[in-house]
Amino acid sequence: MGLAILCLPADWCMSQTTRRLRLSLIGNQSVKIYAGVIFADPGIKASDNFDGNISDLVVSQGDVDCSTIGTYTITYRVVDAAGNSSQATRDVVVVSAPVILDAPYIDQRSEWPNGCESVRTVMALQYAEIDILVDTFIDNYLDMCKLPYYNENGKRWGYSHWDYFVGDPRKSTGLCCYAPVIKKTCDKFIASYGHSAQLLSGGTLEFLCCDYVDNGKPVIVWATMQMKTPYLNGKKWTIVGTDTVFAWIVPVHCMLLTSHDDTYFFNDPLSRKNVKYTKNKPEAAFAGMYSQAVVIS
Repeated sequence: MGLAILCLPADWCMSQTTRRLRLSLIGNQSVKIYAGVIFADPGIKASDNFDGNISDLVVSQGDVDCSTIGTYTITYRVVDAAGNSSQATRDVVVVSAPVILDAPYIDQRSEWPNGCESVRTVMALQYAEIDILVDTFIDNYLDMCKLPYYNENGKRWGYSHWDYFVGDPRKSTGLCCYAPVIKKTCDKFIASYGHSAQLLSGGTLEFLCCDYVDNGKPVIVWATMQMKTPYLNGKKWTIVGTDTVFAWIVPVHCMLLTSHDDTYFFNDPLSRKNVKYTKNKPEAAFAGMYSQAVVIS
């Protein structure tokens, strides 16, 4: 008669005879903090299959100098009752805090419900120490036109956002305008203050940050509300005097780009000052709105 051999899972055998020690970080292995901010260790968990939770036995080594830029390593080590040991490490990266340009903030919601382009341009102008109000910008300088309309044959005609602000920025029916309109508006008066308006197109928000924001110049950018994916909403009309059909992209919105690190910061006239977004959505919204921007120099 043959010898019968009972085969059990390896884990089962070990659980009856051997301590298994586990050490696991709470949070990420690499943590970034800004210089001057005190590092709060997220902690670590330790356990073995005999004594359960032994996190109170963990010893950590390593200091983080929160005032000095650099990478610091914290080592955690634990020894259980049987003398088994385990260790883990966490890197703490201390980086310079982003410099956020302290541009004035103006809320558009009460007086200029569709005037984001004018409002955030006035933010940038006031940051450049140009004394102008939103109403003055709109009434004295902004080129506006009537809303699209239907003729007697039922064909819809209108003007282009590239040439005019379509409608009235003070009314809920107002539409929008694109970057060339804002540059043209600024060109009517800005030279007398020793400044100029530069039209920017193509590129990325990261490029705008590196070339302008990092050099103390906030950038007026076209994106979308809450950085939603831009899309054609089906509204279109033929540009007056041409055969060109204009299609409207929504939900278009303009903001003032004020800083960056691994996120982007914006003065959003529909929300608040220095709203922060992770980078992928703003980049997609900016690209979807033709990567257009204006900077006051």
